[in-house]
Amino acid sequence: MPSDVVKQKDILASCTEELKGGSNHEPASLKFKHVLTAIKFVSGDEMLPGKITRISIKGIYSTGNYTFETDKWDLGVEKGDFNYTFTKIMDGTPDVEITPEDATFMMIPQVLPEGAEIEVEFAD
Repeated sequence: MPSDVVKQKDILASCTEELKGGSNHEPASLKFKHVLTAIKFVSGDEMLPGKITRISIKGIYSTGNYTFETDKWDLGVEKGDFNYTFTKIMDGTPDVEITPEDATFMMIPQVLPEGAEIEVEFAD
């Protein structure tokens, strides 16, 4: 998973029942699902006016293997930091999107390990 959030891609997976071989040319129905967790940041009720210049998610699992049959991730042991550097002027209004669509953090689903943190650079 790239540490630069803008370079991250979503992953979709789909699996069908076993299909007959030979000359079967019938369409196969595929139902896709997202296998990563999308994390966005939005201002809260007590947001202060100011400028946000970086958001980082640190110390989380950054590798793993996804298994179609079980629809589960086996996490690797590697941990990483994921960063988005930008400038967002906030006026203190709640429920304002902080990270734009192209800066959605795409993370492997996980229970956050001990020591994981979110860091926001903010100047008032």
